[in-house]
Amino acid sequence: MMADMEGRSLVTARQAIERTQALAEGLTRYFTGRPCKYGHVAERLTSSRDCLTCSNEKRKSYRQKNIEKERIRQDSWTRENRDKVNANNRRYKKANTAKGAADSALRRADKRQRTPCWLTDEDRELMEDIYALSQLRSEMTGVQHHVDHVIPLRGELVSGLHTPWNMQILTAADNVAKGNAHQAA
Repeated sequence: MMADMEGRSLVTARQAIERTQALAEGLTRYFTGRPCKYGHVAERLTSSRDCLTCSNEKRKSYRQKNIEKERIRQDSWTRENRDKVNANNRRYKKANTAKGAADSALRRADKRQRTPCWLTDEDRELMEDIYALSQLRSEMTGVQHHVDHVIPLRGELVSGLHTPWNMQILTAADNVAKGNAHQAA
């Protein structure tokens, strides 16, 4: 019997052991080879004796019935485990560099496509000033700031333009919380 990086036991169908042996070995899962009362032949949790299939179905049902409560719980966990979340995000980005490059290219293309040809040189300078001001605010306050599009460039119902009148400066936290929603400053 082996354990994965998070300490969960990995059991194959041929390695049937009883719960008492799994507890003695400090494992979180065990496999008997016998079906649960609902007919699932799966690993079981040492803590509750539930089979993983039943446990996952219960968890899924609970989450569907308690969407708002689960969202609050997840947000709280994310705030309390920011370092772990950031490390996971870095690992994902490193393992999926092609996806990140494709997403960045698509974002640049969307921005270019949504920049109207009738913008004047003064309008373009104003947009550069907005980006410069955002960077300056970040440097002066020590709080990261982003340039946000009031009406998102990739909105679900309507897409905004990349113009100075559709831009606002938000803290990074506010911008991430806003997401791809239309929300005036």
